[in-house]
Amino acid sequence: MKKLFAIALVGLFLNACSNKEAEEKIKRLEQEKAELLAQSAEKEKFIAEALESLSEIQASVNAIGDNQSRITIAASDLEKQGSASVKERKNQILSDLGAIDQKLADNKKAIASLSKKVKDYQGKVAGLEKLVANLQQTLEIKEREIVALKQEIAKLNIEVASLQTTVEEKDKALKTAYYIVGTDEELDRLGIYKNKGGFIGIGRTAVLSDDLDLSKFKKIDIEATKDIQIQRKDEGTEIKVLSSHPKESYEVLAVGKSATLRIKDPRKFWEKSKALVVMLD
Repeated sequence: MKKLFAIALVGLFLNACSNKEAEEKIKRLEQEKAELLAQSAEKEKFIAEALESLSEIQASVNAIGDNQSRITIAASDLEKQGSASVKERKNQILSDLGAIDQKLADNKKAIASLSKKVKDYQGKVAGLEKLVANLQQTLEIKEREIVALKQEIAKLNIEVASLQTTVEEKDKALKTAYYIVGTDEELDRLGIYKNKGGFIGIGRTAVLSDDLDLSKFKKIDIEATKDIQIQRKDEGTEIKVLSSHPKESYEVLAVGKSATLRIKDPRKFWEKSKALVVMLD
């Protein structure tokens, strides 16, 4: 009887040990499961954040491409603009290029940081490193394209500067007029006019030469000059305008030996001729 009791106690002890080991094993399995779930959740979070970063960088690269196309079109249209527009558009292009430079720098920094995170991540993610590498390569290509575009803009700046100078010279030429005042003998000697018709000096008409030497004239700005001062020999000296200017566009005001040719309508006055010839007769 005692022997049976002892055997029963041993059985209970062994059974208790077995249950304890099973419980410990279950706990270990549950802990491992929790760790795996945590690792899986962490991995999913890491992948989601990495993909979001990739998406943001890709969107920024796409925006750079759009700005690059816009700058290229704007640069090609510069020669069609007026001088003021050329300067304004050129400044805008340079400003846009500066913004692109900043975006490129930001993207390079972001992709380098993301690349390091992916490489240092213990749980390797298949395909993620390749996506990062591909985007990094795309960014490098875009950077080379922007460098090439800058070189084209730099070359264009020289052409634009030349164009702007040409336009300014044309504007200045359009605003420039010439005038000369002299007696009939003086104007004749300078080859400014010639007599036409008449007989032995009677009934002849003073006609301007076909090829005027403007170096003999005084240069003026038609926008700044409204009055031309004329000095006469005496009060009886007659003032004649030999060049083609509508009579209603000007008037002659004389006081003693001093006289003023006042231009009332500059646009109309200089419309037919930019060379004013005044004879003192």
